[in-house]
Amino acid sequence: KLYGLPNYIGNTALFYRSDWLDESGFSTPPDTFEDFLDVAKAFTKDLDGDGRDDRWGFGILGAKSSSLPYRFYTFLFGFGGEIIEQAPEGKYIAAFNKPEGVTATQFYADLANKYKVCPPGATEADFEAVTNQFANSQVGMFISGSWTISGVLARNPDLEGKFSVCLPPKGVRRASIG
Repeated sequence: KLYGLPNYIGNTALFYRSDWLDESGFSTPPDTFEDFLDVAKAFTKDLDGDGRDDRWGFGILGAKSSSLPYRFYTFLFGFGGEIIEQAPEGKYIAAFNKPEGVTATQFYADLANKYKVCPPGATEADFEAVTNQFANSQVGMFISGSWTISGVLARNPDLEGKFSVCLPPKGVRRASIG
């Protein structure tokens, strides 16, 4: 038998700039990963005309920290992946390296490396950095939980009424974990 005790409970959601969503011509927040990528691309802009983006669609956690897995799981589980699975002989084995997990990992990495919808240095960004990026209007979306709302507003009270939260985007299923 497999036993476990929860040591933490919290749900994650997609935080997004509702004012940017309106400005970009979207009537609803992203529902699927395809929608999510479309919105992230629309949010990513060169605002000062110097030929380099200075506003990005998504604040991605890339630094080695306890926050990273909880943000990545939205993608892993959303694409149909699992962390572990029970093998026929009853043992538990790694499952994140199956095709669904590889697809999720590739999409997550592509947000920064291929689509360029994340700020430079994304592999070094931790929870505090991404929260600051959102509060400072550098990124328009990120994955977090209700505990982040007061932190965002403490950093930038002018964001009151300019952001909202919604269910995380889905692929084959929707996943929220924390």
